[in-house]
Amino acid sequence: MGTGLLESGDLGVDRIEVRLLGPLRVRRPDGSIVPSGAWRTGKTTDLLRLLALNAGEPVPAMTLTETLWPSVDEYRARASLRTAASQIRKAVGVDCVGRRSGGLVLLDAWVDAVAFTGLAAEAARAYREGRHADCLTATREAEALYVDDFRAYDVDSVWASEHRERLAVAYLSLLSDAADAAVALGWMHDAVEFASRVLAIDSWSERAYRALMYGYGGLGQTARALRAFERCRAVLAEELGADPSPQTRAVHLHLLSADPVTHTECPFVGRTAELRWLGDIVRSTVTNGLPSIVHLGGEPGVGRSALVAEVCRALDVRLVRADGDGPNAGRADLVDRIVASLDRRPEDGEAPERLAAAMSGSAPAVVLLRESEDAPPAYRNSLCRAVLRATGPVVVVLVAGTARDTCELLYVHRDGTEADRVHRLDLPPLDAAEISELAEGLLAGAPAEALVAELLKVSGGLPGRAMATLNTWSRLGRIVSTPDGLALMPARELGVPTLPDVEDPVGRTGDGYDDGGSAWGSVPKPAPQSAPQSILARAFDQLDAESLEVLQYAALLERPLSPELLVPLLRPDGQAADPGTPAGSAVGSAYPAGGRAADAAERRRVQARLDRLIDLGLLVRDARGAAAFRDPLRRSAVRYWLRPTVRQRLHGRIAAQAPIPTGERVHHWLRAGEPQLAYLAAVDAANEAAAEGLLEQTRDFLLRARALGPSDSDALDRADLDERIADTEARIGRREEARETYASALRIARAHDLPVEGRIVRKLRSLDDPPGREAGPAGGGGLIAPGGPDGVGRSVQHLPAPPPAGGNGEFGIEPGSPPTAEAERVLRAALEEADRAGDADVGTHARLLLARLVAFPRRRLHQGRHLAREALALATRPDLRAQALLIANLPDVVLGSPTVVERPLAEAAELAAGEGIHPSLLGRINLMRCLAAHDAGSPAFETMWAEYLAAYPRPEDDPSFGWARVRIHTERGDLEAAQIADRVDLPAASGPLLTQLHASARADLLIALGRLDDAARVTQSLLDQATEDGCILMVPEAAARLVVLRSPADLRAAHQYFDLLDWAIGSEGDLARESCWRLLARAAIRTADGRPAAAAGASALAAHVAESAGLVLLAGRAQLDRARHLAAAGSWVDARLAAAAAGRAFRSAGLDHLARAAESATASAPRTNAVGERPVG
Repeated sequence: MGTGLLESGDLGVDRIEVRLLGPLRVRRPDGSIVPSGAWRTGKTTDLLRLLALNAGEPVPAMTLTETLWPSVDEYRARASLRTAASQIRKAVGVDCVGRRSGGLVLLDAWVDAVAFTGLAAEAARAYREGRHADCLTATREAEALYVDDFRAYDVDSVWASEHRERLAVAYLSLLSDAADAAVALGWMHDAVEFASRVLAIDSWSERAYRALMYGYGGLGQTARALRAFERCRAVLAEELGADPSPQTRAVHLHLLSADPVTHTECPFVGRTAELRWLGDIVRSTVTNGLPSIVHLGGEPGVGRSALVAEVCRALDVRLVRADGDGPNAGRADLVDRIVASLDRRPEDGEAPERLAAAMSGSAPAVVLLRESEDAPPAYRNSLCRAVLRATGPVVVVLVAGTARDTCELLYVHRDGTEADRVHRLDLPPLDAAEISELAEGLLAGAPAEALVAELLKVSGGLPGRAMATLNTWSRLGRIVSTPDGLALMPARELGVPTLPDVEDPVGRTGDGYDDGGSAWGSVPKPAPQSAPQSILARAFDQLDAESLEVLQYAALLERPLSPELLVPLLRPDGQAADPGTPAGSAVGSAYPAGGRAADAAERRRVQARLDRLIDLGLLVRDARGAAAFRDPLRRSAVRYWLRPTVRQRLHGRIAAQAPIPTGERVHHWLRAGEPQLAYLAAVDAANEAAAEGLLEQTRDFLLRARALGPSDSDALDRADLDERIADTEARIGRREEARETYASALRIARAHDLPVEGRIVRKLRSLDDPPGREAGPAGGGGLIAPGGPDGVGRSVQHLPAPPPAGGNGEFGIEPGSPPTAEAERVLRAALEEADRAGDADVGTHARLLLARLVAFPRRRLHQGRHLAREALALATRPDLRAQALLIANLPDVVLGSPTVVERPLAEAAELAAGEGIHPSLLGRINLMRCLAAHDAGSPAFETMWAEYLAAYPRPEDDPSFGWARVRIHTERGDLEAAQIADRVDLPAASGPLLTQLHASARADLLIALGRLDDAARVTQSLLDQATEDGCILMVPEAAARLVVLRSPADLRAAHQYFDLLDWAIGSEGDLARESCWRLLARAAIRTADGRPAAAAGASALAAHVAESAGLVLLAGRAQLDRARHLAAAGSWVDARLAAAAAGRAFRSAGLDHLARAAESATASAPRTNAVGERPVG
């Protein structure tokens, strides 16, 4: 992707990797493992171990000879030392052993024992300072490295024993501190796990017994906790002749009366906009002395009472709960309940008078009134009238159902003077970020993303339900610490509160203490290590290099594993990926999953590696049969066994090459240290979520994009992003958050005098409209599209469709019919009838017509692809299968994803070449393949194009698809051939979609010929026709073209066209060609606004998007555009570099004449720029 991340063999300065904890493993700079036979002698490996334990520091030669060859004379010992050092260099393949200060030093090496020692020291420091969560995080990272004890060839030597003992003591201390830290945090699963592992090593550790007892007690397993005490007493008496200490006995007494740990202390989280909104109402009421009424709607348990209580706490205002008592309190008159809750309680007079008297003498207060579901509407009406007639600093908060029930009540007063005293808000559930904050506050540790996702799914975003769920998980021992945050262990048998993967710390015998079939014995037996480390220790000796690589990717991928997922990652750098699975484009392709996979041999080989990992116990099969880690502890053990630089490199490879959803790429790019690419992936993921109608996900990704956006990004970009976030928030009912986000966009617009201010103001005002009124694409006023080349304005309201078309074509629909509602109705009826009758071919044909005549012209691209995929699955005839593949991939061909379509179109061509199929189908498929190869700058284009022209030498041979000829000839600089193709008229029944494609290609040709006014007129005619027939597929590109053409002379009109561009793209904003057009249009506006440097930034981003999608020619065009903007800004050196990049793009496509033209675009520039850059060359 042009980051340089994947081209290098590694990141950082480390060149080799040495593993000393467990079996000796050395990884060369190229990633290969040094075979054990390469060392030749055991002394060579021990020399490597000694140097590695002092990595980066020289070890005196005398120390090395006396340690490794103590019984040999000095001359022979030094000769052996030189031979062993030379053998190390030869085996590793680099000069990694150097001479320094009279000794030898291991150069540029990462050593697991050294990294473990550093992490253990960090954990100990965090424990001493009371940072218990940090202690556990460092412990998890350190223990992942400690696969087994330190080994040496001369295992009984003094030096080996000393190092082994030193590391083992550090490991034991690490686990002991972690057990106590887990108890302090209430993370009882971790407490039991770490304490059990300490006791497996040191069965006399009272400290570990106390942590184990606390852990079992906190999990509600009191019997096991008491048995742990009995075991402690027995071991101490038998081995040491001593009794447990007073501290241990105190824990025992505490357990006899203790309850399971329940997390209840949690600060109020999230709701920033709602807190500010309600706080402003309370402050205003207290200041002016006039009571207000607030209706808080929302699902029960969403936190309405907590919101009110938090506002009262923050403002130091009394909170009065007027819920009443007794079985009939819910049906009591609401006014009477408020009067009864205030300090003054007048008993005479009607309800309004009594309420007015009570409020007038009241101190500032907020009355929380929870209305029962069956309360009569008259109660609410009388309450509202009474409150608005009274005086006094009292806010009445009515909590009942959703605000939909009281819309009439609250808005009946909007025309009066009481408008500012009547308020309503529907409180939405917490979003993922707020749920994460809630979990962190409750558990005293940051949760992992997977735990947050599961908690959000289970709780529905309701705070009370989320807290109850967390306590249940904690009580069942399902919450564990990992370096990535608190994770959720998988549930075992339903209803059985067992502790997953935690064994009794010592052996078992039948001495009478029975608990579910197990008992504590009187003689301690060493228990095995923790499951992840013991499995790793056994498995690493048995894994070949590719199996280990598969395991590494498995640990980093947050999803079940399949050969299709792993094959693209296991290919060597530089090997072409399968055309069906390009980086970043696995989602939304119309080609079936089997066709995108690697060939069968690769899949079988990777499946064999997965099966091997399952056999070794490293992976298991999930419920769907895919390979996966059994639990997050095993995953993190493997993940953090990897050295940090390797993890970073592998994350980058996953982000760039794995066939995963775009949303997951955000995480991997961040872990790869590429925040800019993570930002771009977040924007793409938001577009995809919006296209699927997943508005909550859209908002989440947009918020991530805002957090990741460059600090020096353009003001218009920041305002646009805020506006889009606010649009989404308004659509999902987060009105107050939308209000704040619109306000943020408005501040940016006003600070930088941006032309979007009016539109944002309209949208901000629309939030005050009663529920049920939706703002239009420009805040209710429609999008403005100038009506012609002279810029006469008119309103385009959602491009309405014309009356239904008749005709006597198939299903009664003419082939060139516009995308009308009647056409859709007829085709859907035919589709359903064919499905009921089991007529696969008719159902296939109806689906293809519905996609081609309705879905794609209306830009319902995901729907069209879905229909085409269904048709492909149903079709039995080769010609229908070929048509399905062509139609499914048509939007990607036309709007720019050439790598996605290469394979499916090749299969379509094979199908269309069969006997009895009209040759025109094959011709059109091959023409689309040529267009895709042209866009991608493929070397195969020339051959494919020559073959096509040999079969169809004249444009008249297929006039309906003449637009593709015009576009190819124009973009390759053959304007004469483009004009010849453009002279061929479209057939009369071509339909609106082909008419648009032809007009778009003609406009580009006119621009290349320098006839800009004619190009603008043709493009405006395209928009006018779209308004009439409802076909809007090419409207975004047309609007972008008019932005570029109009911005130099009429900036206001250019902004209006840009609004139309954004509206037309809508939720289908994941097409690379359109994304580039939009960025180039933005660049044109910026340069017209006197900001050429900002324009160059937009063009650079367009070039990046094009390169990522494989649009080589468009990338060259964007680089050339960038060069012009940089030249206008006076940055001549950068302009020449951009022009050179454009030349390289054109030359890679075989277009040397365009490359020369691009490189000469800045040839006349001065040799220094406006700010005194050094001369070029």
